[in-house]
Amino acid sequence: MGLGCVRSFSDSTDGGLPSAGLIRDSEGNLYGTARDGGASNDGTVFKLTKNGKFKVLYSFVGSPKDGAQPVASLVMDKQGNLYGTTFQGGAYGYGTVFKLSPTGTESVLYSFTGGADGSEPVASLVMDKQGNLYGTTPDGGAYSHGTVFKVVP
Repeated sequence: MGLGCVRSFSDSTDGGLPSAGLIRDSEGNLYGTARDGGASNDGTVFKLTKNGKFKVLYSFVGSPKDGAQPVASLVMDKQGNLYGTTFQGGAYGYGTVFKLSPTGTESVLYSFTGGADGSEPVASLVMDKQGNLYGTTPDGGAYSHGTVFKVVP
């Protein structure tokens, strides 16, 4: 037994501080997030092919355009779209739920306001059979101690 390094991050354009688990597609490719680095130092979504080739699929640019600091694992639908959350960024600076198409087009599905809807999601999403996304936030909500949320893409 031994440990082999497959990829080292530089915290520049490729990303840095990957802290979430990886997901795998049906072909054996791996997908993940890096909290820092990327074009604007706001994190990345990346792909590592089964042959070891690394590619940044998306670099976040932060508020108000999209999210910043993706710290949770991704989920993938049957069409190959990736879904995840960012800890910060978005329209209000309190994080987002995002979708990334197989062609690399990112869209924000929801920007947290930091109020009753919650703020700063850090846990992975769960997808039901209809494609609805569920997650949690550690802050915000009616009592300022977090929320469970649902997003319909």
